[in-house]
Amino acid sequence: MAAIKNGQILNQLRAVGTFDPSALNEVTANGASPVVGPDGFVPDSLLSIFAFPQTFLHNGSAASLEDVLDNVSHRSAGTGGVDVLTNAGDRAALIRFLLSIDARTRPIPGN
Repeated sequence: MAAIKNGQILNQLRAVGTFDPSALNEVTANGASPVVGPDGFVPDSLLSIFAFPQTFLHNGSAASLEDVLDNVSHRSAGTGGVDVLTNAGDRAALIRFLLSIDARTRPIPGN
Protein backbone atom coordinates (compact mmCIF):
# COMPACT_ATOMS: atom_id res chain seq x y z
CA MET A 1 0.00 0.00 0.00
CA ALA A 2 1.25 3.47 -0.82
CA ALA A 3 2.09 5.75 2.11
CA ILE A 4 0.50 8.75 0.34
CA LYS A 5 -2.78 8.69 -1.56
CA ASN A 6 -4.65 11.70 -2.93
CA GLY A 7 -2.20 13.95 -1.08
CA GLN A 8 -3.01 12.34 2.29
CA ILE A 9 -0.52 10.48 4.50
CA LEU A 10 -2.54 7.31 5.04
CA ASN A 11 -1.08 6.18 8.38
CA GLN A 12 -2.13 9.52 9.92
CA LEU A 13 -5.81 9.13 9.02
CA ARG A 14 -8.54 7.60 11.16
CA ALA A 15 -12.07 6.57 10.28
CA VAL A 16 -14.31 8.92 12.24
CA GLY A 17 -17.72 7.93 10.94
CA THR A 18 -18.45 11.11 8.97
CA PHE A 19 -17.71 9.98 5.39
CA ASP A 20 -20.76 9.06 3.31
CA PRO A 21 -19.96 8.33 -0.36
CA SER A 22 -23.63 8.72 -1.31
CA ALA A 23 -23.92 12.28 0.08
CA LEU A 24 -23.92 15.10 -2.46
CA ASN A 25 -21.32 17.04 -0.51
CA GLU A 26 -18.86 14.14 -0.97
CA VAL A 27 -18.84 14.48 -4.77
CA THR A 28 -15.46 15.42 -6.24
CA ALA A 29 -14.98 18.75 -8.01
CA ASN A 30 -15.40 17.20 -11.46
CA GLY A 31 -18.06 14.70 -10.40
CA ALA A 32 -15.73 11.79 -11.14
CA SER A 33 -15.85 8.46 -9.37
CA PRO A 34 -14.67 7.27 -6.97
CA VAL A 35 -15.14 10.03 -4.47
CA VAL A 36 -12.09 11.22 -2.56
CA GLY A 37 -12.21 10.74 1.19
CA PRO A 38 -12.94 7.15 2.19
CA ASP A 39 -9.36 6.85 3.48
CA GLY A 40 -9.70 9.98 5.60
CA PHE A 41 -8.89 13.67 5.44
CA VAL A 42 -6.18 15.95 6.81
CA PRO A 43 -7.88 18.93 8.47
CA ASP A 44 -6.79 22.53 8.27
CA SER A 45 -4.74 24.07 11.05
CA LEU A 46 -6.54 25.15 14.22
CA LEU A 47 -4.41 28.30 14.37
CA SER A 48 -6.69 31.33 14.79
CA ILE A 49 -9.95 29.52 14.00
CA PHE A 50 -11.66 32.09 16.23
CA ALA A 51 -10.97 34.76 13.60
CA PHE A 52 -12.46 33.15 10.50
CA PRO A 53 -16.02 31.99 9.89
CA GLN A 54 -15.94 28.41 8.71
CA THR A 55 -17.57 25.03 8.63
CA PHE A 56 -15.94 21.92 9.99
CA LEU A 57 -15.40 18.29 9.01
CA HIS A 58 -14.10 17.28 5.61
CA ASN A 59 -17.41 18.02 3.90
CA GLY A 60 -18.48 21.16 5.78
CA SER A 61 -21.34 19.32 7.49
CA ALA A 62 -20.58 20.75 10.95
CA ALA A 63 -21.35 24.43 11.35
CA SER A 64 -19.51 24.79 14.66
CA LEU A 65 -17.05 23.12 16.99
CA GLU A 66 -20.06 22.19 19.12
CA ASP A 67 -21.48 20.27 16.14
CA VAL A 68 -18.16 18.45 15.71
CA LEU A 69 -18.03 17.41 19.36
CA ASP A 70 -21.71 16.43 19.49
CA ASN A 71 -20.87 13.62 17.02
CA VAL A 72 -20.00 10.70 19.34
CA SER A 73 -18.45 8.57 16.57
CA HIS A 74 -16.20 11.44 15.58
CA ARG A 75 -15.09 12.42 19.06
CA SER A 76 -14.33 8.82 20.04
CA ALA A 77 -12.47 7.92 16.82
CA GLY A 78 -9.01 6.55 17.43
CA THR A 79 -9.77 5.77 21.07
CA GLY A 80 -10.95 2.18 20.63
CA GLY A 81 -14.51 3.43 21.01
CA VAL A 82 -13.94 5.11 24.38
CA ASP A 83 -15.77 8.44 24.52
CA VAL A 84 -13.68 10.62 26.83
CA LEU A 85 -15.83 13.69 26.17
CA THR A 86 -19.22 12.59 27.48
CA ASN A 87 -19.27 15.53 29.88
CA ALA A 88 -20.68 18.69 28.26
CA GLY A 89 -18.47 20.86 30.49
CA ASP A 90 -15.35 19.07 29.23
CA ARG A 91 -16.47 19.61 25.62
CA ALA A 92 -17.08 23.32 26.34
CA ALA A 93 -13.61 23.64 27.92
CA LEU A 94 -12.03 21.99 24.89
CA ILE A 95 -13.87 24.39 22.58
CA ARG A 96 -12.66 27.37 24.64
CA PHE A 97 -9.11 26.06 24.31
CA LEU A 98 -9.42 25.50 20.55
CA LEU A 99 -10.75 29.02 20.08
CA SER A 100 -7.81 30.40 22.07
CA ILE A 101 -5.14 28.95 19.75
CA ASP A 102 -3.18 31.73 18.06
CA ALA A 103 0.41 32.52 17.06
CA ARG A 104 1.39 32.84 20.76
CA THR A 105 0.18 29.34 21.65
CA ARG A 106 3.09 27.03 22.41
CA PRO A 107 2.92 23.70 20.56
CA ILE A 108 2.41 20.56 22.62
CA PRO A 109 5.38 18.25 22.05
CA GLY A 110 4.48 15.17 20.00
CA ASN A 111 4.93 11.67 21.25
